[in-house]
Amino acid sequence: MKLPDPSSIFTTLDATWPPEMYRQNGDWLRRIGGAGGSRVNAATAMVESPTLDGCGPLVMVRTGEDALAERLDAAGYAIKDPCRLLVAPAAELAQMRPAGPRTVQGEAPIARMAEIWAEGGIGPARLQIMDRATCPKTYITGRLGDRLAGCVYVGAKGDLAMLHALEISPHHRRHGVARDLVAASAGWAADAGCTWLSLIVTEANTAALALYSTMGFSDIGGYHYRIKEDTA
Repeated sequence: MKLPDPSSIFTTLDATWPPEMYRQNGDWLRRIGGAGGSRVNAATAMVESPTLDGCGPLVMVRTGEDALAERLDAAGYAIKDPCRLLVAPAAELAQMRPAGPRTVQGEAPIARMAEIWAEGGIGPARLQIMDRATCPKTYITGRLGDRLAGCVYVGAKGDLAMLHALEISPHHRRHGVARDLVAASAGWAADAGCTWLSLIVTEANTAALALYSTMGFSDIGGYHYRIKEDTA
């Protein structure tokens, strides 16, 4: 089965983790997302060789944009958060779903999910991103016994689903909850008609990269941000 093109991952990212608004500025599409983090505030080039006028202080440099990266480097933009794009066949991954009520799907997050996300630094601004996404989506909890131990948000566009905000309570890590939630996300994706489950992980998160590798995810490329603090 042919792996998805990285460009489709970025399209799915915008659909499942949307900014508050978009603004075209010259050769650039700028995202405006307030306190929602880099993904909803980065500019992306709309042409192959953009001028740097109008790109703003934060730029996403995607797979194949090496020349742009060199120009931003020369202009004083520092590298921020290199990330990898990972995909796995949803139907195959769904076969790893745990037996019994270890995961539960819902149409909206419950209070305990917000608490777990807050423990991991995923605050109200990111919960608002999930809420404003208009794509097919779900919220999944993972349990250890009668305790809610982790949660994840998943959205879909076309044949790609994307997993976001996977978080496990610090007291319940290393018990397989993350694996359960990834497999349950794949099950929802397959049921929603998606061929692939995708996700984005920073290169610094070696523990997550190791988990996803053991679960059969393929690395199809990457991106990083370029930041210049004194650019208006």
